[in-house]
Amino acid sequence: MRSFISRLTALVALLLSPAMVGLGEAAGPFGTVDTPLQNASGVTGAVAFTGWALDDVGVARLGVCRAPVAGEGAGVDARCGNQAAIYIGDAVFIPGARPDVQIGYPTYPRNNQAGWGLMVLTNMLPAQGNGAYTFFMWAQDVEGSSVLLGTRTITCDNEHATLPFGTIDTPAQGETISGSSYVNFGWALTQNPKFIPTDYATLVVYIDGSPIGPPAYGYYRSDIATTFPGLANSNGAVGYRIFDTTALSNGLHTIVWTATDNAGFIEGLGSRYFTVSNGSAVTARTEARLASPAVSAVDAAASVAAVPPLNTGLVGRRGWAADAPWRTYPAGPAGVVVVHGQELDRFEWQLAGNSGERVSGYVRVGAALQPLPVGSTLDASTGRFIWSPGVGFIGAYDLTFAWTRNGQVVRRQDVRVVIRPKTLGPQVVIDTPRPDVTLDQPFSVAGWAASLDDASGSSGIDTVHVWAYPLSGAAPVFLGVASHQLSRPDVAAAYGDEFGQSGYQLSVQGLSTGDYDLAVFAWSQRQSGFLPAAVTRVHVR
Repeated sequence: MRSFISRLTALVALLLSPAMVGLGEAAGPFGTVDTPLQNASGVTGAVAFTGWALDDVGVARLGVCRAPVAGEGAGVDARCGNQAAIYIGDAVFIPGARPDVQIGYPTYPRNNQAGWGLMVLTNMLPAQGNGAYTFFMWAQDVEGSSVLLGTRTITCDNEHATLPFGTIDTPAQGETISGSSYVNFGWALTQNPKFIPTDYATLVVYIDGSPIGPPAYGYYRSDIATTFPGLANSNGAVGYRIFDTTALSNGLHTIVWTATDNAGFIEGLGSRYFTVSNGSAVTARTEARLASPAVSAVDAAASVAAVPPLNTGLVGRRGWAADAPWRTYPAGPAGVVVVHGQELDRFEWQLAGNSGERVSGYVRVGAALQPLPVGSTLDASTGRFIWSPGVGFIGAYDLTFAWTRNGQVVRRQDVRVVIRPKTLGPQVVIDTPRPDVTLDQPFSVAGWAASLDDASGSSGIDTVHVWAYPLSGAAPVFLGVASHQLSRPDVAAAYGDEFGQSGYQLSVQGLSTGDYDLAVFAWSQRQSGFLPAAVTRVHVR
């Protein structure tokens, strides 16, 4: 009887699961909001809203809306679940952005387009993006049902921003374009007393991660000048670049600008997707010029799997700086090279082969191989691979590269790219001791501290102080100045080499027995003051 009840319970659970909805009743969309992180603080410039959504029939749209702040009015909006909210925009659904969802929900329609993303420039929020804001993400299916996927409250601090900011105006997010003389408009500013030079060399336009040249920059636009008065480039913030869409394949592409101010601070601006749609004759000529895979994704799986992966590592770099240093990423025991990055990052690798070889690239989704992700380019002859993941790419991506000679696969390289949420602003982290532990003395207080929006090439932290606050209410005890600028290769791998010396450590001795909140304060160069403390509660005996 117990076995029968167990089987019956399992059957009921299966019938009630999302995968079985549709046998007789339609259901609304479901999914997640992945970024920004809830209660993120110190947010400046553009922030990515990302996640995934599926439906038993199909998701029609994903609207991002905002709660009104004091003094604002908001009417009921169908795009915001018929709630009183301020509509921000519709996210774009990106093919191939979420292979994890594709694997987890194999029977759902359009599961390869479940990932969605939208960039929001926080400088354009009320009070120019200074304060707390709450956002709502609404998914609507083709039958008109709306579901709130999630909410996010973030605190923005553009008053203390250090990086350039701005956006791309054309093409619009997800717009379809064509022709040989498309005009790409955008704008860029930076904070006083810095400025963006107008000699064009400090702005660069990238398509699919590859630079196509600088925009003409320094033009006036009244809305920008009025919204951001008093900055060095307020009256000349606009630029444009004309490019030939017929040199691109039909389909989805990414575009982003980078701006570098006179202090050397660089930032990517306006990352978005656009679709190229030119005539078939133009397409045929374009495809003939573009490097084509040596082995198709359909035919590659078996032949690639038969060749063991290389274990020699990979030469590459990440980030938008043109002079970013090259480094070697080692291969693990299974021959997989792991590369870490953040949302809206840029990766560049050298996959040079031997004479007469051509290299092809794929994304591995389960046992299948699929084309390389949107926003990437691979030169089959030189092996130069560039990927600028657009908004919506987050998580782990397994890439496989195969070298062929005379149609036969001779070598392969497996690379796992881990894209983490972009953590903005200063961070103070305590690794040890963990909360609610009992400690014998001496013990160590250790972790890392960095201003992750600091582009100075260092952690942005000058000193780290550690205090003990007795829960008894007695006076706090200053434990000392921690050793800092210690090596943290894990932080460097996650956030960039410039934060590799962000570690701190202090040995504690002489505290009376009792319960304490240990507080770590880090002095921020950017804010010229101590950051809010990281705190962990312990018992000392």
